[in-house]
Amino acid sequence: VSHLIDIIALILYDVLLSFPMELRYIWKRKFGKGAILYLSIRYGTVISMLLQVLSSISVPGDLIVSVTKP
Repeated sequence: VSHLIDIIALILYDVLLSFPMELRYIWKRKFGKGAILYLSIRYGTVISMLLQVLSSISVPGDLIVSVTKP
């Protein structure tokens, strides 16, 4: 889990550093195929890593709510 958190930290750091350029070249222009590809790769990676971390965190049994038929 700790290595995934390290990777997420680096990706978020990169996102924060390059956001001014992304704002200028992607968000302030008309969306085309290139922009859609760029955004899906860029933010798809961030979402994928967050989901991996969340899925690897163990939850104590008391916090798990099960839904059963009455």
